[in-house]
Amino acid sequence: MIPKQWTTPIHVLINGRARYKVLGLRGCSTLKERLETILAFHDDIYKASASTITGNLLVIFHPEKLHEDIAALVHDILRNDPNVPALHHRGNGGRKTDGIDIKEPEKNLGISTAEDWPHLAEHEALFKLQVSADQGLNTSNAGQRLLIFGPNTLPLPKGRTRVRIFWEQFHALPLILLSVESALALVTGAAVEAAVVAGVVAVNILVGYWVDSRTQRTLIDANRKTMPAAEVIRDGRTIQVSGEALVPGDILVLNPGVYVGADSRIIAAVNLKIDESLLTGESIPVDKQSRALADRRQSLFERHNIAFMGTLVVGGHGLAVVFATGERAEYGYMQHLMIETLPPRTLMTDKLHDLSRQLLHVGAWICMAAFGLGWIRGLGMLPALRRAVAMTTAIIPAGLPSTATANLAMGIHRLAGQRVAVRKLYALETLGAVRIICFDKTGTITRGRISVLRLYAGSRQVKIRDRKFIADHKPINPLQDDALRQLVLVSVLCNESKIERKPDTHHRMMLKGSPTEKALLFMGFLAKADIFRIYRTHALKQVVHRDEIRRRMITVHLAEDGRQIVSVKGDPLEVLNMCGQQQGDAGVIPLSESDRAAIENENDDMAADGLRVLGLAYKIEHETVRLEPEADYIWIGLVGIAEPIRKGVEHLMTELHEAGIQTVMITGDQNLTATAVAGRIGLTGGRKMKTLDSSRFDSLDSRLLQALIQDVQVFSRVNPSQKLEIVRAYRKAGYTVAMTGDGINDGPALRAADIGIAMGISGTDVAREVADIILEDDDLSNLGRAVAAGRTAHYNLKKSIGYFLSSNFSETALALAAIAAGVSGQPVRLNILADILPGLALLADRPGTDALSTLPVDLRNPLFSGNEVRGICKASAVLAAGAMGAYVLGAIRHGNSARSVAMAMETLTAGKILHALNCRNNFSGVGDRKPSRRNRWMGMAIMSSFALQWGILLTPGLRRLTGEARLGPLDLAVVAATTGAGYLLNSWNPKLNRQGPDSNVL
Repeated sequence: MIPKQWTTPIHVLINGRARYKVLGLRGCSTLKERLETILAFHDDIYKASASTITGNLLVIFHPEKLHEDIAALVHDILRNDPNVPALHHRGNGGRKTDGIDIKEPEKNLGISTAEDWPHLAEHEALFKLQVSADQGLNTSNAGQRLLIFGPNTLPLPKGRTRVRIFWEQFHALPLILLSVESALALVTGAAVEAAVVAGVVAVNILVGYWVDSRTQRTLIDANRKTMPAAEVIRDGRTIQVSGEALVPGDILVLNPGVYVGADSRIIAAVNLKIDESLLTGESIPVDKQSRALADRRQSLFERHNIAFMGTLVVGGHGLAVVFATGERAEYGYMQHLMIETLPPRTLMTDKLHDLSRQLLHVGAWICMAAFGLGWIRGLGMLPALRRAVAMTTAIIPAGLPSTATANLAMGIHRLAGQRVAVRKLYALETLGAVRIICFDKTGTITRGRISVLRLYAGSRQVKIRDRKFIADHKPINPLQDDALRQLVLVSVLCNESKIERKPDTHHRMMLKGSPTEKALLFMGFLAKADIFRIYRTHALKQVVHRDEIRRRMITVHLAEDGRQIVSVKGDPLEVLNMCGQQQGDAGVIPLSESDRAAIENENDDMAADGLRVLGLAYKIEHETVRLEPEADYIWIGLVGIAEPIRKGVEHLMTELHEAGIQTVMITGDQNLTATAVAGRIGLTGGRKMKTLDSSRFDSLDSRLLQALIQDVQVFSRVNPSQKLEIVRAYRKAGYTVAMTGDGINDGPALRAADIGIAMGISGTDVAREVADIILEDDDLSNLGRAVAAGRTAHYNLKKSIGYFLSSNFSETALALAAIAAGVSGQPVRLNILADILPGLALLADRPGTDALSTLPVDLRNPLFSGNEVRGICKASAVLAAGAMGAYVLGAIRHGNSARSVAMAMETLTAGKILHALNCRNNFSGVGDRKPSRRNRWMGMAIMSSFALQWGILLTPGLRRLTGEARLGPLDLAVVAATTGAGYLLNSWNPKLNRQGPDSNVL
């Protein structure tokens, strides 16, 4: 019989709808398919959706059925399923090795699910894994388990083949149409045109293939993590093995500086502290113990007897028995979570696809009209078809993919100079549309390391800023103050951190130990104390470690003069109760009740500011040291420790709020710490702060969560899957979301957000590789510049695409008019080279000073509104009319000849080149901001385009190659006059600049 707790109801309040937590489902696609398939055939069940990411099963069923009945059906499925429990095995033909059936290794070893291990006693855990803590596994047994469970490696994402990547490059609609046009040109004998168009197609395909294949290779390499070596007990001896060789049942030896190689149940611990910030986001190291936990609903943060893969031992020592390796560990689960989380399809990509499809519909009608007119005018089928396809292709700008790429490349290049690396194509433009930025706290808003920020000694408050001690707004020397000097001395003495010299770094020093003690020791260095001399002259004699009963640490040191100094640090109120005197500015003085009250008030103020507060005291013994009773100590002061806020974060919050962007903090830290940090940085922008603790998440329906997040600014005690849920909830609510982070626990949320932003220096490899944007020097203030660049990129792209559309529409209109009028010639479409440079130059406009003073771009709307489309069409009509005017004037002199056609085409080409100035300066239909700076690239592009046009026109060999006719001085004067008239008309037409609300159509 399957235990009832294997299917736990999460949300069953709505009749006909139930959500269950199914043990064994998380990370198991086989069980997911089995559940969904079997439940779907049941008459009373309308829908069943299982998630291998969260381990949840959602069932929609007939309202008259009870959720207990559905749970019973799930139990029937689980009863005979080989994937239960969740620790999967590798089949090996049903053989047995060392008494373990390889078909069901977990059953024979008694391996439980991850949620069960914290509640087992130490001896029960060892018994289930069939191992002795003293002897460990023997070599033969370890090898056999390695064959059964596989190496301790993490799952890798499935990559696409090279053939598939290459084939996907042909799916772009403009490239398909260009390929058809090239083929038809070749069939009809236009070899030059066929070669040019085929070259455009080939360049786009090769560039796309190179970018896609390189991105996939980078992602796979980033996930191929090498596991660090581990110390284990095997055959009764402590040996070192490779991380990949760890198996369930191995006894890990945990010492400071060691990374935990696999999820393990701690069976012995002496002052063991493990930094889990990489996994949970909690900044303070966790005190670990071996005692079994009574509460069976412990969250990931509260499993104090579990050592998780990838976390770092920072203090004490202990032993732990491995129960989960590779993809079965929490680290592996997060890797699965990240791999299975598909990055959202960018809205800009969708909009460009929608634009292409709409233009294709327009082009289809034009194609039929052109073919019909050509047929009526007596053209052959192939020539008529070729003209029709060429006109259809002209409707969709051939440079649409390359324009978008070039737009990003320019913005990316500018940001690279500010140490902001943009890694994915449409990330910059999407960033310009971001409405919510979710900030991770530890390592992102804060520096990810603990430092001493505030002191209180001698009735005086001292702050440490920029490596200086500040009192009464002035820098001071702490060694010249008796109380501060004694505080520094005790901070150094009551400390187990080690000072080592890094090899190959010119003897730079490195601190090893718990983050708190490293912060105290570093404060001594900042105070310019001679720490090495302090250690030489104060030999350590005894240490009494902090424990659950005594929340303080005591050390005894022998000074050179024979005195013994007893130092203590710990909980401020406990330490204060041990003191009857205090260290003053002029020596030791009595500790009055008013002094105690002042110290307690300062302690409360520091705690309210999110600081972890320690109290320090000492006493001097001349003979035998008496640790009991703990009295007669001399109070020194308070030390406030926290993660320093990164420079410029407060200004960034103000900047983002002015830009219409909401800011949210999602952290694994406790609610009080998160709230204090949010208040210090101005996260809410003056609004009342609302918080949500993760303990309430399991009881929330997804729709309720979407409604609730609208008013929440701080999410605390959040685990990686909950971060992912929050980001998805914002996206489902219609927001464009950015997520910042630095740890492994941020990876899934970074990947699921519209924009993932990782820290370059402090960030992990996983966070950097799944992110879209990397702040290379960890400077969050650059985020505001990136948002401004994103908004500018969006407006620039609209201007550029609007320019290409108006140019192409004018060419199509002229071609239709030529067919209708029976004009005999059609020049080779090499004139695409004339307008490509001005179109690209429009992308070079830099962000203006007002880029962050307006609301974010709304990417949910189509790219162009109705007013903007009308403006594009009117501009196209003016350009085409100018060309037709030149043709009419040419026909008066030369008749329906090649010279008249050449006059029309040269007018159209010159008009398109100059029209770029209108799009930049006056044509607000494609960007409603006038440029704030000069664009030197625009001038160079216009001159280069004219040089190309006139070079072809005036060079006999190029004229013959392109089929152009020779024009005389009077012909050129007509071209100049009609071009200028069209430019002035587009510049002065007030309807092109009309603003106002309108429906969005493209």
